[in-house]
Amino acid sequence: MQRRGVTNSVPLMKETFKWARKCHPSQPLTAPVIWQLGDVGVGITAWINVIALLLLCPHAIRALKDYEKSLKEK
Repeated sequence: MQRRGVTNSVPLMKETFKWARKCHPSQPLTAPVIWQLGDVGVGITAWINVIALLLLCPHAIRALKDYEKSLKEK
């Protein structure tokens, strides 16, 4: 019995490698290169999340104070 996620992700991975080879990279597509690209993607996502948290922080603090105020009024 095969797991559902494994059977669905293998064709996607094959298509990704086909697309990457069509771009004619100057270096071969080895596992470390792919992992480094993944790390860069995760890093970019993390920075976007940090920026979003900094932008939403004042709203979250305001909502928390409003919630605490409503609890004290009860």
